[in-house]
Amino acid sequence: MFMGLQGAWSFSSYHEKWTLLVLSLLCFSALWWEAKSDTSSDDVNALRALLDSWGQKAVSTLQWTGNNPCGSRRWTGISCDDSSPQRVISLELPGLGLVGDLPSDISLLSELATLDLSYNNLTGSIPSQIGQLAHLSALYLQFNYFNGKIPPEIGQLKNLSTLSLNGNFLTGGIPNEIGLLENLYWLDLAQNQLSGPLPYSSDEKSDVNAGLDNLTKAGHFHLNNNGFSGAIPVSICHSGMSLVHLILDSNRLTGFIPGELGQCDNLLIMKLNHNQLQGAVPDEIGQLINITELQLNDNQLVGPLPNLSNLTNLGLLELSNNLIDEDFPPWMSSLESLTDLSMNSSSIKGQIPPSFFALPALSAVKLANNHINGTLDISRATHQLLLVSMEKNNIELVTAGTYSEVLRLQGNPVCDKENLLSEKVCSDDSSLSTPTSYGTNTCSNTCPSGYQVNPAQCTCAVPYQGILTYRAPTFLSLTNDSIVPVLAAALAERLSVEQKQVVIPSAAFNAQNQLLVVIAIFPSGTAIRWDRDDVLRMATILGKDGVSPPGFGPPMFQQYSADYTVQVSTEGSGLSTGAKIGIIAGSAALVLIVLTVICFACLQKRRADKAVELSKPFASWGAGGAESGSMPKLKGARFFPYAELKKATNNFSESNEIGSGGYGKVYRGILSSGEQVAIKRAQGNSMQGASEFKTEIELLSRVHHKNVVGLVGFCIEQGEQMLVYEYMAGGSLRDCLTGRSGVKLEWRRRLMIALGSARGITYLHELVTPPIIHRDIKSTNILLDEKKIAKVGDFGLSKIGPGEGSGKQHVSTQVKGTLGYLDPEYYISQQLTEKSDVYSYGVVLLELLTARAPIEHGKYVVKEVKTAIDRGGLSALRSMLDPRLRDEELLELNSFVRIALSCVEDAASSRPSMGEVVKQLEELVGHDYPESGSSNIDIPLSPTVQVTLPPLLGPDDFSRVFLGI
Repeated sequence: MFMGLQGAWSFSSYHEKWTLLVLSLLCFSALWWEAKSDTSSDDVNALRALLDSWGQKAVSTLQWTGNNPCGSRRWTGISCDDSSPQRVISLELPGLGLVGDLPSDISLLSELATLDLSYNNLTGSIPSQIGQLAHLSALYLQFNYFNGKIPPEIGQLKNLSTLSLNGNFLTGGIPNEIGLLENLYWLDLAQNQLSGPLPYSSDEKSDVNAGLDNLTKAGHFHLNNNGFSGAIPVSICHSGMSLVHLILDSNRLTGFIPGELGQCDNLLIMKLNHNQLQGAVPDEIGQLINITELQLNDNQLVGPLPNLSNLTNLGLLELSNNLIDEDFPPWMSSLESLTDLSMNSSSIKGQIPPSFFALPALSAVKLANNHINGTLDISRATHQLLLVSMEKNNIELVTAGTYSEVLRLQGNPVCDKENLLSEKVCSDDSSLSTPTSYGTNTCSNTCPSGYQVNPAQCTCAVPYQGILTYRAPTFLSLTNDSIVPVLAAALAERLSVEQKQVVIPSAAFNAQNQLLVVIAIFPSGTAIRWDRDDVLRMATILGKDGVSPPGFGPPMFQQYSADYTVQVSTEGSGLSTGAKIGIIAGSAALVLIVLTVICFACLQKRRADKAVELSKPFASWGAGGAESGSMPKLKGARFFPYAELKKATNNFSESNEIGSGGYGKVYRGILSSGEQVAIKRAQGNSMQGASEFKTEIELLSRVHHKNVVGLVGFCIEQGEQMLVYEYMAGGSLRDCLTGRSGVKLEWRRRLMIALGSARGITYLHELVTPPIIHRDIKSTNILLDEKKIAKVGDFGLSKIGPGEGSGKQHVSTQVKGTLGYLDPEYYISQQLTEKSDVYSYGVVLLELLTARAPIEHGKYVVKEVKTAIDRGGLSALRSMLDPRLRDEELLELNSFVRIALSCVEDAASSRPSMGEVVKQLEELVGHDYPESGSSNIDIPLSPTVQVTLPPLLGPDDFSRVFLGI
């Protein structure tokens, strides 16, 4: 009968329960202050993976130390909730120059609400796993170097309200799935390399039937400076939309401006300029009674213009470089809020009525290169009017009255008449395009490279710098001397600095009517540069909320590379667990350096005593230095001279090579006695330390079991490390599952391999004294002999476990192992137990089912299997089975899966022991199973056992942490 899992795992005695309780209370009391704020292991793993992906600079910049990001000394850029364990809800690291990619491990931060990595140097694609952050409400990735397509999985973020991906190198189209973001308010994809048509729900481009028209809560569509083509979807505006900004300029949009845009009656700004739009401006635009800014310039639009007199809030109207070809519209004189009119090169004719220049808010008029004729009467202009640019028209007379501001009439007939106008009015003066500045340098001193003169102090410092791009200001010139100072004052207030610290070296308009403002914020007093936290603060403000005084429109900030200092806090260092760990690690590093020196000295001595070494191999034992300890205690393993193994392998010829790995190569050899052996030869640049080499020899020489690979002998001579094993003709389990060995594994044989390897591991855990923890159980270390009997091999990473009477439950040791097989609890705690082998063995069981590597194409087989089971039970799992099993009747599949999943529980206490696994498997396949060949034993299907599957770590949880180990 199939034993109940709960019963099989119960404690065997009353005393064991009390022992566990006492240990738990001791741990709780000793670690109270730290444990009360423990951080979720998933979050710790994710942050560690991010740090490893970003490299050494990030390590020194962020100084994430210890294992508790949410603890009393919270990690830089991290905010957490008050749950137990605590979860990371905000990760904000803008402007720190981080280099690397955004790994898929980001999905482990499952409670994350805000992710801000803007203004860094991150590359690669945006991982699809970002769609698993179900609580994410704000995503800021602007101005990095992300490429590839926008993952459609972003559409799964139902809580997302802000999506800022502008200033990257993203390609492809906007996925229709964006339309599934029902709570999205801010969509900013500007300044990328996106292309294709704008998606809408009925475009039949996707099965989701969604598009931009579904974003009824969206207030901002910032899609400028891309390569979007095709027509503007008529459904992008409807009565249910909430848009206030529709910014589509600087693309390749074609066709007519749809009249349906008039239904977006909340619009304040509409920019369609710099496209290839045709036809007339639709009458429905006159319905946008709230609009303050309308830019349609640089298209192929034709007249007549609709009557826009109802647009009583319109401040800026830009229609330049079109084919309007009509008289100056009389309704223009009724736009009481108009500040800027620009209709250069639009074929406008006739005279401008004097009443137009009397508009109370009018500040600038640009009508150059048209067909305006007759008399230009600006005598009624208010003091607000600062610029009238009418070059290259047919104006014959001017009535200026008291107007004394900028007037440009070069290229008109009036300029040919002597003494009527000043030379300045009729000259080709380009001073209007000269960039305006604020707080510029008046100091005489110079600074070394990398420094700038702080004009407030006349000292050398490193300012925080970048470019503010205002995409839709309500003015088109900087003739008003107060504009730049107003911005400087707003910057100072918003960034909490003094106004004298703000320098604006340049402010000017580009060809797209965007205002580009270069800013430099100097540190206060005699400080030379900002520190990291100030950079974080300013980057967050400028990127998230922005600085936008009235009339400047939506900003877009691009930070220059920041040069900052990192303040190292030593507060409480005597009490910090993380600091203690750092001290221990530093001491270990110092010891390692000393040992390295000793190793070098020993190596030199070894070379000098080569003759002695050749004649007495054990005399030179310890080539690894002091770590090697004493001579190994051998039980049955013999020493092989190098010459004998060289002869056995035909001088290590390629024809004898049967495998290879990070350690080295494995050769088939035939000894002088005729015995076949497998010889594992270390590469010169990847040899084990003498300690690990001796460990494997000592362990293997004293273990003797039919399911453990037998050690025949070893060689440590002439700078070589070689182990001689019994020859396993069937190859590794991994080779069999991939088909490389040519051995076919039917279902019943896989069950027997599972049982055989489980018995081998159980022998190590329970029958060897003291017990052995393998630490590297994986399919490549499970070998098959000629009878297909499974044996556990490769003990290079093994550790002696705590024996009976030691009072210890675990071995504290550096985390080592193989990607995909590592026990998550061992990784977090660095406390190794037999249950760590159980976890790795459970991964092997899933390999037997699926034939997939533990991590394959970025997917973690444990998580994939659990997700399939959660989604649809065993029927869903069948699609993941090894194709060679799908035609077999897998009567034991249900029970086998339950055993495998019990082994890969996150918590070690929830896993069975290997002895319990053996009992379960023995009941599953029968006690009288044959050692070789196939079996005809039929076992009835065991009842289904409901198992609650806890959330697992993601596909690449440990991969980056252990690269290079």
